[in-house]
Amino acid sequence: MRTTKKDVLARLAYMSKVVGVEYDADFCACFGGWSMWLAGTCGCKRGFLGFDYRKSTAEFMEYMNGIIYGVLYLKQKEAK
Repeated sequence: MRTTKKDVLARLAYMSKVVGVEYDADFCACFGGWSMWLAGTCGCKRGFLGFDYRKSTAEFMEYMNGIIYGVLYLKQKEAK
């Protein structure tokens, strides 16, 4: 199944909600894919979870899934 830009941005919004820090992203095919940075910094500040090289759509989705699952696991473990 094809992953659309809307799907990626929805996952990014959910990841931002789970992490508690708002991130923004853009896609540029000529530079190699997706880039992520702290929202409100115009792409200038990567933050703790941002990255310096671009990722393909599949890589970016898996990156965000890993962050989401990791944070939710830690929150669940902390609640016990």
